Amino acid sequence: PQVRVITEPPRPHREVMKEILNKARRDPSRPCAQFRFDDDDAVGVDFIAKLRKAIDDSAPLLVQHKSVALDWNKGFIAEFGAHGIRATPTFRPFYTAALAMFVNGNCPLTIMNFAHDKLPRFMPAISFPDQAMYIRGHNDFNDSRQKPTRQVELTVLSDDQIELFQNRFAIDIDTVRAAYRSD
Repeated sequence: PQVRVITEPPRPHREVMKEILNKARRDPSRPCAQFRFDDDDAVGVDFIAKLRKAIDDSAPLLVQHKSVALDWNKGFIAEFGAHGIRATPTFRPFYTAALAMFVNGNCPLTIMNFAHDKLPRFMPAISFPDQAMYIRGHNDFNDSRQKPTRQVELTVLSDDQIELFQNRFAIDIDTVRAAYRSD
């Protein structure tokens, strides 16, 4: 299965995740790609295909290092509600959404060993600043704003952005509005 729900007793989040990721490796002697998303993130519908292609294209570099970060750093910060979607384009290197880590075989490192924005301090990193690859949720009802953050000015999506969200992220504005309606 590609997705499994795993329950663990309370303990430090990073330690739990490192264990789970390493146990999930079918063959630890073979390389793997890892990524982490928050529950309010979205990635482009072609994220996995782009990740696989980046790994293939970067093979000569990847075999020389225990791990390599792969970063798609263009996306949107967005807020969803009964109004629909308000968003702003953003360029943020090494954001959690659309960030992956290639790990070579026999290496116990995981993407949870590192703070997302510090990955390039510990390994080579490849960035892809082409098309928008992520949406980072901006809301008040989960851990998105645990720390003080800078204010982000969000605007209602234009018709072109509505089409982009539909085609690029499979997010339909009418479905979003309906989900938040309180009729």
